[in-house]
Amino acid sequence: MRAQRTADGQRVARAMAAARPERGPRVPASRVGRGARTDGGRARDRTRWPGRNSHGFTLIELVVVLFLLSLATGLALPAVGRGIETLELRAQVASFSAFLRFARAQAITTRTPHAVRVDPQALELTLIPAGSESPKARRQLSPRTRVSADPAGALVVTFSPQGFSNGASFRLEGQGGRAYRVTVDPITGRVSNYGETG
Repeated sequence: MRAQRTADGQRVARAMAAARPERGPRVPASRVGRGARTDGGRARDRTRWPGRNSHGFTLIELVVVLFLLSLATGLALPAVGRGIETLELRAQVASFSAFLRFARAQAITTRTPHAVRVDPQALELTLIPAGSESPKARRQLSPRTRVSADPAGALVVTFSPQGFSNGASFRLEGQGGRAYRVTVDPITGRVSNYGETG
C-alpha cells in the first residue's frame, strides 16, 4: 500500500515537471543589458547598438535648411544694399548742406561776401572769398552722387556779410534713384534739405 502511494506520488511529480516550462540558466543582473527582460528564466537581451535610434539630422533635412538659409539671404541682400545707398546719399546731402552753412558763417564772421561754386562734373564744391581767386576751402562729393542745379546755370551761391544770399536749389540723386533737394533761402540765407517723393 505504501509502495503504491509512493509510485503514485512519483508519477504526479513527473507530470507536474513536464507541464512546467523549461528554465534556462540564470543570467546575472550585471550581464542583463538595459531594456533586457527575463521570461521564464530566459534573458532576452535587447541592448541596442551604439548610435542606433539616436537623435540626429538626415541629409534631406540639412539640404532643406541650407536652401531656406540661402533663400533668406538672397531676399535680404537687396534690401541691405538699398539701405546702404540711402545712408551714403544722406551723408552726401549733409556734407553739401554743411559746406553751404560754413560759407554763410564765414561771410558773417569775416564781414566779407563768400561764394560757393558747384561743379557737377567734377563733383566738387569750392569756397572763394570776394576779391580773391584762391579757394578758401574745397569739398569733394562721392562719384556715386549726381548733382544738378535748378535752374541749370545757377551753380554759384553768394552769401553777404548780413547773411543774405542770392538763393539756390540743388538736387542730389543717388544710384538707386533716391533724391534729395538742398535749398538756400534768398532772404535769410538759411540752408535746408529734404527728401523728394515720387
